[in-house]
Amino acid sequence: MKYRVASPIEAASETGGCTFEPEIGWWTFSTNPVEGKKLEGIRDALYIPTLQKSGSRVSESAIENLKKTARELGFNNLACARGMWVLSTTGEPQVEVIWIAWTKSVNGQVREQLPALANQIKETCNQDCVAWEQVGELKFTGGEL
Repeated sequence: MKYRVASPIEAASETGGCTFEPEIGWWTFSTNPVEGKKLEGIRDALYIPTLQKSGSRVSESAIENLKKTARELGFNNLACARGMWVLSTTGEPQVEVIWIAWTKSVNGQVREQLPALANQIKETCNQDCVAWEQVGELKFTGGEL
């Protein structure tokens, strides 16, 4: 379940990450209740990072190609957001610009491709893990939450 949160660093420490979208504010996803307002709504979404796991920027052409692919598959909404997680090595929060391509009406065939698309983003953007939403549930390429 998605929750709008008032304390994003605290929420990220508890759940592993937090996202800021301009139209929503800070939110997190958790299978256990967390302090905050439950967010209703079901969408499918692809998350496109802008930083590689090394800290280097993902090329603009790679980002634009991924956004174009998402549009072609029916992800007709695009949010420039911020993703935050707490680094396991230092306990410090890390914040990154991300693009969230989303829709509330993706067809079933595209929905079945979401894990493979997330893995493609993971490889293209040189990531350890990439998130996506499938029918409103946040998932990760490694399967961990």
